[in-house]
Amino acid sequence: MAPEQGVKHVLADLVLTSTVNTFVVVDDLCNLADAKEAVKKADAVVIMARLVATEGADMKTAHQPPTRPTGQQRSRLYHRVW
Repeated sequence: MAPEQGVKHVLADLVLTSTVNTFVVVDDLCNLADAKEAVKKADAVVIMARLVATEGADMKTAHQPPTRPTGQQRSRLYHRVW
């Protein structure tokens, strides 16, 4: 089950009628300001983030640029705001 579906199921089980909205910040962070605005409007926020790296191509830090040399998988940092 996807995280958003899980949150909706828990709310339904609790008989709560809350609205669940998803906002995904893209790799280059160009919509980060929009995400911040969405957070300001929310009563509650759940942030889920992940970093995807491949074996043998792991990054030294999570702060490296999102593009990788040719032949290596691109690293992505996802932020989900509900």
